[in-house]
Amino acid sequence: MKKLPASVPSFAQDTTAVERQVMQAHADYWKELAERELVGVFGAVLDPEGVWGAAIVAVANEAQVNELIADDPVKRPSSAPSRSSQCRSAPCGPTCSNRRDDERPPSRGPRAVK
Repeated sequence: MKKLPASVPSFAQDTTAVERQVMQAHADYWKELAERELVGVFGAVLDPEGVWGAAIVAVANEAQVNELIADDPVKRPSSAPSRSSQCRSAPCGPTCSNRRDDERPPSRGPRAVK
């Protein structure tokens, strides 16, 4: 199993339209690998500390795992720049001043913690 961390802990709550497109390409990529039987299962882990992805792969060695990850659309700099590198020109979070009002996530109000 390989843990693929999100760019920021709040990623699942405040993705932008562009990030959602990249995440769709990411899901399509891993689905295609599953169809080729290189991946047994994959998906998001809803960790309270921040969402991350996990995949169980069927390859010969760690180098092949790293190749699969390197080819993932979310790892390509041209399609998924990190939020920290974008901050001066694009939104980096739900309260970032560069985020347009229509890109801000709706208020969910206080959350109960058990």
